[in-house]
Amino acid sequence: MEAPPNTAYTPFDIRDTTWWAKRELGSPDDPYNQIPKLKPTDPEYDEYIETAERNFDTLLQEYENEEGWNLSKEENDVRVEWKALPDDEVYCCRGAGIIRATAEVIRLHLVQIDLRQFWDPMFEGGHYKLEVCENIRVVYYSFKAPWPVTSRDFYVVAGEKITDDGIVISAVNSVVRPDCPEREGYVRAQLKTSGFVIKPLDNDDDGTPRCMVSYVVQCKPMGWIPNMIVNTVNIEQGMVIHAIRNAIALTQVMIEECVYKLFSLPDEQFNAKGLKRLIYKVIDNNNGKKDMLYDPFSYVIANTRKPARAVEEIMEELGKKVVMRRLWNGSQAYMRSIAKKQVFEAAEKYFASN
Repeated sequence: MEAPPNTAYTPFDIRDTTWWAKRELGSPDDPYNQIPKLKPTDPEYDEYIETAERNFDTLLQEYENEEGWNLSKEENDVRVEWKALPDDEVYCCRGAGIIRATAEVIRLHLVQIDLRQFWDPMFEGGHYKLEVCENIRVVYYSFKAPWPVTSRDFYVVAGEKITDDGIVISAVNSVVRPDCPEREGYVRAQLKTSGFVIKPLDNDDDGTPRCMVSYVVQCKPMGWIPNMIVNTVNIEQGMVIHAIRNAIALTQVMIEECVYKLFSLPDEQFNAKGLKRLIYKVIDNNNGKKDMLYDPFSYVIANTRKPARAVEEIMEELGKKVVMRRLWNGSQAYMRSIAKKQVFEAAEKYFASN
């Protein structure tokens, strides 16, 4: 007989970094994982490994070093600063603020390309081009620009790592490859070492996990834009922390409400029509966006973010017992981040008899 899922509620331990080895990398069947993989014998392999390691070191240095930073503003609990660099007219900029979530959930929203649309209004699209190793990839991003400015795009070496003291680093740096030519209608911009540093903090007074998240960026959009305007725009990029905070908070609230209501949904209503009604009601209640909820649900229930048919149909076919086990086990990253006892109590009650 299958053992019941773990429903014991315990306060989140910021010293626990075991999640890193189990972090979500996407199902092998997901479209964005269908990319070429470098071998250690390939000529670019060592170069990209060294680039990523250098990016980690540089980003961590800018995060820790207070010398030279100038305060631009403090708004919505985000501190935004800028720094002039030697022999460079484009500023390096930094935004920092607390986000009430675990490093695991924050990291997921930063590295998962499909989720960027919820916190970056200029984001147009992106895809993985090449996998160097499990934590380093070549990635393409494109961004919209207001008329008359031409849209921008980037190819970057993107890497992630966790330090011995639990700090998560996600760093990018532009890369030039012969198989990544410039696209018509876009200006190929440049990113010097940029990215995020996520430092877990002690839980809030109500037990909610939280992290200090810092974003460091030096972007050269290229083209004809004057450096004065470039620097003004770059400084505003620090406020992305506020947008990420809101996107994560909204996603977590919707997941919490939906999972809680699914536990109590009568079996006779556990069909595609009833499930769709419940899910859309949760989205409407929170003025949310459809894919904020459907993305994690599709992944943990159907094991892909791009199911061939409606996830509600898959849920009905699997049945409530199977779905709730998959949903509970697969959403533990969010459950630990949400840290609400009543959701764990609802799970315990349901699984005790199912």
